[in-house]
Amino acid sequence: MSNVKFFAIIELQSIQILQMGEIQIMEQQYKIVYSRRITKELMKRGFFPVKKGINPDFEQYDCWLFEDTIDFHKAFEELTVKKDR
Repeated sequence: MSNVKFFAIIELQSIQILQMGEIQIMEQQYKIVYSRRITKELMKRGFFPVKKGINPDFEQYDCWLFEDTIDFHKAFEELTVKKDR
């Protein structure tokens, strides 16, 4: 059996997008965040999700779709990159 990747289908304003992690719609970049903790921290920093969905791998959990701007990317990296101690 071959190793097959499964993709998440996210519906945004009646457009279906087939992709993993990052998606692009009409030249706009989006990032899917699977962590509630990261989402809350991003919201404290002024970044709000465009859409909330169901995690395709674990249906009991949610995921959030954010616009992936330069400022968002910096904030996301600050929250997710491990720092040397």
